[in-house]
Amino acid sequence: MRILLTNNAIAERTGSELYLCEVAEELQARGHEPMCFSLNLGPLAERLRALGILVTDDLRALPEVPEVIHGQHFIETTLAAMTYRKVPVISFCHGPEAWQEMGCQLPNVVRWVAVDQACRRRMIEDEGIDAEKLTMLLNHFDERKFAARSPLPAKPRRALIMSNYLHPTHPAVAAISEACVVRGIELTMAGANLGGVVENMGDFLAQFDLVFAKARTAIEALAVGCAVLPVDYFGAGRMVRSEIFDELRPFNFGYQSMTFPLDADYLGKEIDRYDAEDAAFVFKRIREEATLEKTMQSLLALYQEAAEQRSSLMEYDPSVAAADFMRFQLYLSKMPMGQLRQTPKVPLRLPKYPILPGELADCWRKLVIPHQKNTVSRAKAQQHIDRLKNKIATLKEQNIRLKTRLDNVRKTKPRLSIFQRVRSLFRQTPSN
Repeated sequence: MRILLTNNAIAERTGSELYLCEVAEELQARGHEPMCFSLNLGPLAERLRALGILVTDDLRALPEVPEVIHGQHFIETTLAAMTYRKVPVISFCHGPEAWQEMGCQLPNVVRWVAVDQACRRRMIEDEGIDAEKLTMLLNHFDERKFAARSPLPAKPRRALIMSNYLHPTHPAVAAISEACVVRGIELTMAGANLGGVVENMGDFLAQFDLVFAKARTAIEALAVGCAVLPVDYFGAGRMVRSEIFDELRPFNFGYQSMTFPLDADYLGKEIDRYDAEDAAFVFKRIREEATLEKTMQSLLALYQEAAEQRSSLMEYDPSVAAADFMRFQLYLSKMPMGQLRQTPKVPLRLPKYPILPGELADCWRKLVIPHQKNTVSRAKAQQHIDRLKNKIATLKEQNIRLKTRLDNVRKTKPRLSIFQRVRSLFRQTPSN
């Protein structure tokens, strides 16, 4: 099959980007024809191209119409679905909060997929998606890249913080460091802001006994045989142990289960729950249940089911779809950034040029060009507002300084008695 895969970026080693790359490579290895689309391309896109997989930021560049669209992230999925309105779409959700993870709901979407329980709840309760058309497909690890490490020691000697969102000055890093120092555990940090991105994750993780990570990285560390305590910038979870494995796995060892404080006392208590034998049991469970092979079997079944529904798809007006999409973009552009629940490093992107073919490109031009002019006007207005705010702030500072000087003068001037003030008044009165 020809499968078009979309994502908000194909650039860095983040969860959804690596998910897309693994699926694309597996599809190619199994004789299918994957094609990838994103508005933000980088090193990962070049890696896929080197393997002979088509990667583009322009849907007009696709040599053939795809048979199924595997859609990740709202903007790219919507653009692909509008371009190929007679192609069935499977819309994926990889996150429970960020607006980019909204499910696409155009008429040619035939199924939705949530990668954990938190995403499933979002799509059903917040977005009104029919539960019968929603599949939960839990995250995986590539069993060929993550081999088993040697048995864990009785007590952890080396630990790793692995995060693309934490930075060295974050309170979570200080709390983990404090808890590890008290227990004599050597701590290493890695990630986009913690010493750099790691390429060969399987061999790297095998060096550590205890890993502080969440979601995909947590699964990979468990699959290597490490003990895992989920931690990231927003909170901490519980040490992954056999008795709570079935509770944590549907939540992807991530966001929804990480509701505990980022302080040294709590983290220390969880570190003390480290148990090498129990970690070995969790290792066995994850390697049986969370393989890339099982995910691919499920995905191929979903693709086949979607492809069979192509003949029943109904045509819809592209201008209506484009207008609805623009309304959503305008809504986002007017919201304060603090209220957007925006994924770090993922900007709100509106294409500056028509990337869609045929009649839809004309609809897009009519909608986007006025919006861009509007955006420029709003930007100039905002600059003027900022200048006025700065001027007001300067005047307030001057006012405070003047009040301070006046208070000082009042404090230093000697107080006069009533007699002295009356005498002074008569002295200042002109004589007849």
